[in-house]
Amino acid sequence: MADQFECEPCMKRKRQSKATNWCLQCEELLCAECTASHRSMRKLQHCKIIEEKDIPLVTNMRLQGCKKHGGLLLTSFCVDHDVLCCPECVIENHKGGFCRNVMSIDQVSNGIKTSHIFVELNKQIDHIIKSLNGLRNELASNIENIELNTKKIKEEIANTKEVLIRYIESLEKDSLEELVQKKQAYLKQTKRRINETDDILQLSQEHADAMDFVRKTGSELQAFLLIHSSKESLTQIENRVAKLDGNSLQLQISFIRSSFEDTAREIGKLDFIETKRTKPFASSVLRHSQSFVGRKSSDCSFVFLKELDLSPLSSSNRYTITSMAISGENELMLCDIKKSRIILFDTADIYRSYIKLTDKPWDIASLGHSSAVVSSRDVDSIHFIDLKNMSFIKSVKVQDSSKGAIATTDESILVGAAGKIHVLDHEGSEMKIITVPAEGTVSYICTPSVDSICFCDGSDETKCVTLDGEPVFKYQSPELVKAKKVTADKSGHIYIVGEDSHNIHHLSRDGKFIDIVLSDDDQLYCPIAITFSKDYSKFYVACKFYDIRVFNVKKR
Repeated sequence: MADQFECEPCMKRKRQSKATNWCLQCEELLCAECTASHRSMRKLQHCKIIEEKDIPLVTNMRLQGCKKHGGLLLTSFCVDHDVLCCPECVIENHKGGFCRNVMSIDQVSNGIKTSHIFVELNKQIDHIIKSLNGLRNELASNIENIELNTKKIKEEIANTKEVLIRYIESLEKDSLEELVQKKQAYLKQTKRRINETDDILQLSQEHADAMDFVRKTGSELQAFLLIHSSKESLTQIENRVAKLDGNSLQLQISFIRSSFEDTAREIGKLDFIETKRTKPFASSVLRHSQSFVGRKSSDCSFVFLKELDLSPLSSSNRYTITSMAISGENELMLCDIKKSRIILFDTADIYRSYIKLTDKPWDIASLGHSSAVVSSRDVDSIHFIDLKNMSFIKSVKVQDSSKGAIATTDESILVGAAGKIHVLDHEGSEMKIITVPAEGTVSYICTPSVDSICFCDGSDETKCVTLDGEPVFKYQSPELVKAKKVTADKSGHIYIVGEDSHNIHHLSRDGKFIDIVLSDDDQLYCPIAITFSKDYSKFYVACKFYDIRVFNVKKR
């Protein structure tokens, strides 16, 4: 860019002046004054001068200075190292004994504009611009589609609401009609019984009047005759009363509202599907692999076996997996915070059952043969569960342990917290607290050896400490973004999930990078949890958007 440079004629006269123009023929940067002088000379009148505003920003208009050697001009080019050199650089690092192809810039640049590399560079730039324009158009089109889909969905929701209202109105009509019909039937029957009651009451009153009359004014003979004549009639009246009383029912009408929470939890579901581009960007230039220094090849390979069948859990993906582990009986255990449950798959990777919890589970670890311990997302407690009877055992309060990791050893339970790890015995009694160099809550833990703890704390850095909290190593890589779950194999090698880098890094016991065992090439999209089977022959990877992929682990 022209405003980065000084006027070259002025520099020769030991003056400082900002360059505002460039002469194509003389290949000189010029200030305004020197430009005017340049144009006034007869021999230079044919020169084509370009103004600063017409010079592309990234254009290097003249030789650069060497940052290492006090600004000496980079006048040479080492073909062997593909680097520009100043005279001191050539002497120090590119002598004939080491580099046999050191040439001057003039030699190298001669005919460069018609060379293959210049043509290929132009093609590469065109390819990048074309790809970016295509990507931008796709993104803009996606925004338009989202707006259209949003409008359409709002209309569909409104239509669904109308359908529901009409349906509810029809239910209301049916209920009211039923109410009226039953009411009228009962009233008709009750009025008929009231009439019959009145008739019997009248007959009974007539007998009562006769008895009262005879008692007051009649003779003993008349009383005897009345009793004798009334026996049969009163028996009939009693029979009628008994029958009427036995058939009479007291009707109470009430309204019991249906539980819509059980019968209608939703009017529909929104299906969000993120897919990768069918033709992702690929460089037009064949490049060498940019590897880590000291990268080793892994002693095992991960071969895709299958996707876990999660359809029994919910037809509408109503689950969110935060962590998983293997039980003492080699069953896969999943933490589902959406429905506050622990889900179990048997040794054949077939859904078995689930255990409902009162709190949302965050992390889980096996405890003995048929038990497990679970940390919580929202409360400072851990839960003990019985996997054999599929039941809850008890809860234990652990300070600051919400969203904390949980792991077990033969003698203890490790529970992550803010800047520390609680060490409990297998009954849940606290034994000690380990202070660790965590930036936040220790959210994922593994124990690669009997005397070390490896953990993630929400940053991109994974740390390993001793059982006393002393640092052993730290691991961070530009190729590992948002470190999530961490686990170890039977050799103590460590595996770390990069959620946003869509890969899994493999480290040695001492924290040295070995390789990336799985990546988005293996269709890992936002992986969040990993675990090995009990015999380390299978490797499970849970991804953020519902799928769980299973890989065979094969020794090389």
